[in-house]
Amino acid sequence: MKSNYQLNYGLIACIVLSSLFLQSCDSFSTQVTATPEESMAGNPETAMVVEREEKLPKRKATALGYFEDLPIELVPMIFSEIDYPYILACIQLNHFFYELITGYSQVGLASVDHKPTAKRTIPIRGLNKYIDFSKLSCTPETIPSFPFYCLMREVKNLLPSFWSYIPSTQLHTLDLESNRIGISGIQELVKVLPSTKVHTLHLGDNQIGVSDVQDLAKVLPNTQVHTLDLRYNQIGDSGVQELAQVLSSTQIHTLDLEGNRIHALGVQELAQVLPSTQVHTLDLGYNQIDASGVQELANVLPSTQIHTLDLGGNNIGASGMQELAKILPSTQVHTLNLKWNRICNSGVQELAKVLPNTRVHTLDLSQDQIGASGVQELVKVLPSTQVHTLNLYGNQIGDEMQRLLKEQHPNITFYF
Repeated sequence: MKSNYQLNYGLIACIVLSSLFLQSCDSFSTQVTATPEESMAGNPETAMVVEREEKLPKRKATALGYFEDLPIELVPMIFSEIDYPYILACIQLNHFFYELITGYSQVGLASVDHKPTAKRTIPIRGLNKYIDFSKLSCTPETIPSFPFYCLMREVKNLLPSFWSYIPSTQLHTLDLESNRIGISGIQELVKVLPSTKVHTLHLGDNQIGVSDVQDLAKVLPNTQVHTLDLRYNQIGDSGVQELAQVLSSTQIHTLDLEGNRIHALGVQELAQVLPSTQVHTLDLGYNQIDASGVQELANVLPSTQIHTLDLGGNNIGASGMQELAKILPSTQVHTLNLKWNRICNSGVQELAKVLPNTRVHTLDLSQDQIGASGVQELVKVLPSTQVHTLNLYGNQIGDEMQRLLKEQHPNITFYF
């Protein structure tokens, strides 16, 4: 019953939108400089110019009624069902609809200075419009104000000239990966971040150093950020220490520190605060934490909320695997990445001993110098584990062993 209701609601929304087009085309003369197809090509100026030869009557009715009486519940449904270039084309054609949404009677206002003042608030739920600004040729002076303030939810490559206006938008995901923002960029970003709705922040591959992380750490407790991606920067042990000092006061639950030149000392600083944080997903892949770093992490892991742990490419070896195996049954870890760690057969044997007593269901042991004897130890315990995905790519286990694994464990997805 519920699904039918939702289906009919979506159908009604599409009918309303179509009727808006028909009303505009049949009832009065308009001249639009761009079509929906041109909007799809990524030109932000398509919503800028509409010249009216006649003024709309105060109330214009259709078979569906008066559009100023449009139920507010239909507005978010229309935006959920229709891609935003087509919505832009619609508001170009119909003044009632445009004013209902934006609060402006003049259609096609551009620039960030014309913030919509809608009388009715459009619910965020169900709207998830993604915009890559590297594919747009627009500036704060030329961007259509309606999509910027009302439709934008996830953006990539947003230019610094737009950052000061983010607090007035509905933006929740900001992807600035590989944007070379540098020290000055971080300083500008932290000025506005506490006033935004941003909860997912991607800053990977931006040559961010210790001083940059220090600036970011100061404001993080005052933000809504829960997912922080800092992978492939140069924050090092000192940068981790800056983060560790504030992590307990933030909402961060997903922390990506992959490829940041972190050693055992940095892990030690992080480990001390992890039990008092909300972190449940931690990526320390491709650092240099070694076996001693794993031991620091193992000491606190049972007291944390961590369920997804990536330690790939850290040269932890069989000794590091042994330390981790001791505490795995006492943790919440269900997704474990140990690739490129040289754990060898002896390390796999230690893991096999405890695996049935863990929650692990996704395990990556690719490129770990494991041979047939190590895999055999693992095979013995697989039926009594929760494992459903196992990556053994790049090990020396042979074609025959691969075939047997697939035949004997049809419920497990293997990667060779």
